[in-house]
Amino acid sequence: MRTQNVLEFKLRLDEYYLWKKELSVKYPWEREHLNYQFLRYEKERITKIRNWFKHIYTKAKVHEKVEGISFYVIPVKTTAAWNESISTIGSLRGLSALYNSPQELILAIFPFGRPIPNDYSLIYIEEGEKQVIYNKQTDEFEYCIFIEKWISLPSDNIYLDVPFESQILSKIIIDILGVENNIGQSFQSPIISAPYNAIDAVGGISLSSFSLKSSFARELVKNILLMAPPEYRILPLPKSLIKGYNFEKRKGISFHFAEKPLIDRNFLARATTYDNLKIELLNRKRFNGEYSVCSTLASSYDDKHSLWAEFLKNFSSIEIILPTQLDRLIEADIELKKFRREINEDIWIQVAHAREIQPGMQDSKDAFEDTAFKIEQDFDSILSDNYKKKEREIIVHSMLPGLLGNIKRLSQSFARAENKKSVNLSHLKNARNLIIDNFHMLQEIPEIRKIRIRADEKKKRNARYSIIRTHLIIHPGSTSKEMYKEIKDTELFKNQRDLEEFLNWLYLRPNSPISKDVNNRYYWIGQTPFP
Repeated sequence: MRTQNVLEFKLRLDEYYLWKKELSVKYPWEREHLNYQFLRYEKERITKIRNWFKHIYTKAKVHEKVEGISFYVIPVKTTAAWNESISTIGSLRGLSALYNSPQELILAIFPFGRPIPNDYSLIYIEEGEKQVIYNKQTDEFEYCIFIEKWISLPSDNIYLDVPFESQILSKIIIDILGVENNIGQSFQSPIISAPYNAIDAVGGISLSSFSLKSSFARELVKNILLMAPPEYRILPLPKSLIKGYNFEKRKGISFHFAEKPLIDRNFLARATTYDNLKIELLNRKRFNGEYSVCSTLASSYDDKHSLWAEFLKNFSSIEIILPTQLDRLIEADIELKKFRREINEDIWIQVAHAREIQPGMQDSKDAFEDTAFKIEQDFDSILSDNYKKKEREIIVHSMLPGLLGNIKRLSQSFARAENKKSVNLSHLKNARNLIIDNFHMLQEIPEIRKIRIRADEKKKRNARYSIIRTHLIIHPGSTSKEMYKEIKDTELFKNQRDLEEFLNWLYLRPNSPISKDVNNRYYWIGQTPFP
């Protein structure tokens, strides 16, 4: 599907599989006992399909239509003798109640000339009939389902019919780790996510911390990721799990099981550097579904003023930037094992149910407009100590679309967490408060404060340089005409020609901080401070 940035941690099998907490069984395909070796949602599927098979094997006649049901599609290998029996009928696949364990198996034939589902995908059989495959060489037969019509099901569909004990995820995080409410809400949001919006072409929640260097921080993020079902995430697994296992249903017919949950409409990504994060944010825009990101905030910029401008830019392009370094929570290290024990299938099922909710904004249009006005005033006030009015207006204007999208998605995520179908004033207020509180607290982080102070010093040395730098970092690829239209109200340039002369002077300098393409579009590369 895509390239995933790998977090620097290893995942143990007892962390990945909830059922391994109490069992000595190593691999999922080694499980046999339904009463204690399987999770509740797995038992539900196995039991339902087992009852379906009772009719298929004892009552249904050959060529009789079968009742609709869902299965995982499993790759199958057969000997030449069995292949000869089906070579003129269609394409052979296996069906199983689970994708990683041989439970309730049957062969399936898909007619030639029609689409075939992906291996390990979940499908619903809309039209099918019971048939028999006859092996002439061995005088054996095997029942199968001839599937005439099927549809793909979302990978998390397996959780939706299973009852669960509702829990407030943020409360679990707050109680165990002893963090503030805003931190608990922040960690919860990428897991609960936010609906995909076709207009904005983005869904999910992105979360970034300012630092992620300690082993504790990596462990914490790993545990946050594990709160999401396997169908939402890609984590580094032992090769033996991915390689899988061949299960021989009978001589000459084997099913291949492997740990390969398919990612479809929901994804939870991770990144360890700012460069990785930029890639994930681009992937998010291309993803037709809910794409959440857990990451750290880092930058490749040596120029500290550039880093401050990047900070302003990315604060509005990322829903949540944590105001607390994860490393500073290290005193809670002893509680991580307890936190891990709290992750159970009720949480997975609850997350899947929450993501089915699409909280509407129709009942809160006026409240959203009022929130939009307030957030604009908030940031104008916050930045007033560092920027003059005209430059401040440009910065706030460039940040506002991203901030409003963030408020919308955060409020929808909060509504989901409360099982609400509509966003209300309280959700909007909480979203705005979280954004403003985080921004205030972020500015007090020593590293950010140093960046801001250095940025202020350089800004005072050359306001022209500063406004060009700020604009190009926020709007890379601008022409001089586009640039002048945005910054002319600062009155730093007499006219467009004056701006072009300054840009040309900057461009021709040794180790120039700007670049220009063949279409005369400018980019900030900012490795050399202004002398």
